[in-house]
Amino acid sequence: MIKKNVFALAVFMRFFAVTVSQAQTLTLDGFLGVVKNSNQAFMGAASAEDAAKLLEAEGKIIYSPTVFTTVQTGEEGRPSFMPSLNYEKIKSNSYLLGVSQNTPVGLQAKVYYTLSETEYKGMLPTYFEGRPAIEVGQSLWRNFFGREIRAGVEAQTSQAKAIKFQESFKKKIILAEAESSYWRLALARETYSIAKENLLRSKKIHKWASRRVQLSLADRSDLLQATTLLQSRQLELKMARNELQSAATAFNNSRGLSSSIVDQTLSPLSVSVSVLSKMKIPEKAIQREDLLAMIEQSSALKSQSQLGQEKNLPTLELFGIYAFNSKESTQSEAFSESFASNRPTSAIGIRFSSPLTFLDSKSVRDGYEEQKISAEYNLQRKKFLLEQDWNDLLRKFREAKERLVDANSLEAAQKEKLDYERKRQELGRTTLFQVLNFETDYLKSQEIRLKTTAELLQLAAQMKLYGVDNESR
Repeated sequence: MIKKNVFALAVFMRFFAVTVSQAQTLTLDGFLGVVKNSNQAFMGAASAEDAAKLLEAEGKIIYSPTVFTTVQTGEEGRPSFMPSLNYEKIKSNSYLLGVSQNTPVGLQAKVYYTLSETEYKGMLPTYFEGRPAIEVGQSLWRNFFGREIRAGVEAQTSQAKAIKFQESFKKKIILAEAESSYWRLALARETYSIAKENLLRSKKIHKWASRRVQLSLADRSDLLQATTLLQSRQLELKMARNELQSAATAFNNSRGLSSSIVDQTLSPLSVSVSVLSKMKIPEKAIQREDLLAMIEQSSALKSQSQLGQEKNLPTLELFGIYAFNSKESTQSEAFSESFASNRPTSAIGIRFSSPLTFLDSKSVRDGYEEQKISAEYNLQRKKFLLEQDWNDLLRKFREAKERLVDANSLEAAQKEKLDYERKRQELGRTTLFQVLNFETDYLKSQEIRLKTTAELLQLAAQMKLYGVDNESR
């Protein structure tokens, strides 16, 4: 009965240990989820991206109707130019309320109503005037059919889009760096484990060589060789330990922690070669976000250049005003009579203004034109470099997959060699020294395979920078 209880307890403890170990395993997807919710740079980029999306409509506000109003009171003590109008001073109150709107074709319209009160002190009684009016103006040179206003709207909209794409790409970079740090730590842990195994083998070789020299069964050169091998392995272990600490620090930094201690276990690099060799290339987007950002920046620069050119052109505007008028002794009568059409006011005319420095204005316009050409060249260069970088990543990815197959074959060959040498040792046909050397070769082949695996996974992370980001679309 006791044996059964002990056995049941052992099975339970083993199951509990496995369950805890699995619960503490941090997968790549789980880690990236933590990064999204705890990396300050990622959260800042996400907020900036959301802000840019909301600000895309800011430029179009210029086309929205605008309410304007004026309230004015004043006194005029200047003598009248007509001797018959002998008054002390004029007191007046004026109220204006209106709506104006710009249109994409350069037409500006205003509709407003003015109600005024005027009193000639010491002469005439107070009277009231009402005046509803409509005023329109059409640009004929500068801002011809709304070019300047449209350029301003487009510049603002493109700038907001550029920021949106920049921040979206920044999120991708942070996640790609985080993914690389994940595989870097996984590699560092397994490399450290191999380095410890190598050091253990080197210590055994050194001890074995030292004993043989003491027994005069081997030359001192064997001991010197074993000593240098041991020192080399000790140095490798220190380097592996330092890299492990750096990798753990980078891993924690990606998830917003300031520490070099990582308690969770990670997904192993010892993934089946058949699985890795079938790894698909991430789906490539038509245009990467940083290129889209540059396209929008180029568009904004072109719009700003158009805006600058327009500002230095002469102004020629066709305008017209049409209004009704009333003049009554009471405010209510002035308001009601102001909408009668028997006393209209109308005017039509042209306004013109131009800078006198014609040569300087032309030079400025030429400078803006050169800016547009420069932006186009820079954009073409960016497209070229991104295409070259993608092709380079594709080449490295394929080469890494091929080298992984070779590394796996090498590891299998080294293991077969080691297993065969161990059988020979059991039969007394080889030395322990030879077996230990073969064990070191086998561990080295494992290290090569792990590094190649990590390289392949990190290349896949970099290629995701070119991938489709469904989250941001």
